[in-house]
Amino acid sequence: MNELSGDTPLSWGKKIWYLLYNATRNLLGLRYPLRMRFWCARFKGVSQDSPMRSYLDSFVGTEIPRIFTPKSVSVLDIGCGTAYTRSLLALAGYSGVYTGVDIVQEPKFNLHAEPAFTTEFLNKDITTLHTNKKFDLVISNTSLEHIANDTAAVLKARELCADDGIEVHIVPSLWSLPLYLWHGYRQYTPARIRRLFNASQYVVYRMGGLGSFFLHFFCITIPERTLGVSVFRTRPAYKMLKIMANKVDRILPFCSGLYAVVVFHGQR
Repeated sequence: MNELSGDTPLSWGKKIWYLLYNATRNLLGLRYPLRMRFWCARFKGVSQDSPMRSYLDSFVGTEIPRIFTPKSVSVLDIGCGTAYTRSLLALAGYSGVYTGVDIVQEPKFNLHAEPAFTTEFLNKDITTLHTNKKFDLVISNTSLEHIANDTAAVLKARELCADDGIEVHIVPSLWSLPLYLWHGYRQYTPARIRRLFNASQYVVYRMGGLGSFFLHFFCITIPERTLGVSVFRTRPAYKMLKIMANKVDRILPFCSGLYAVVVFHGQR
């Protein structure tokens, strides 16, 4: 059965089908447990971003430099969008050559130039990209769920990663379905992760917990995704609730909204 993309306009009938189909698939994907590391950084300088965005930023900025120490690197960013990940890597102290690949170049791709990186954009589908280059860091930052053939994308990432490099794939977990509703083709379950990366040496991190799940659902999903009201995050109460949610996550590390799969090449 072909997957339905939530990135395209859907009728209400297809929206309901998308939710039911993915909910069923996510439940079935729990049959094969997967050992994961819980990752929950303390929020610093709380912003109006969603809790998952804050966790994502912190993971790229602090955890990746901890496990991958070279500072001068060649980066391949799959589904690069505005090159937001390039900015996060520069803030983390990385420099070198950044290559973004996407099927469409976002107008804001070159809006915030990073002097730390020499930048190149490839207007390509990652699954059909052909190059002799190898990259130290291959990253997909919440982009695999938007690629119809994510298996081909992961195989291509493995092919393009240097022998001593790493891949980082940040994906929505099965718990993200009620948070983001119609978003991408799919969410990622333990079973799907095992199937995609079974030939690799990898570690999976879970980001966020129950506090962030409820904060996102009640303060972002319901007002913004269903009612079209986007004013709550501008209020001081949101920042206070976000700090509280971050603390709750540490006590109740369940319903993590994102997974980060780190694939190691070579001996580790």
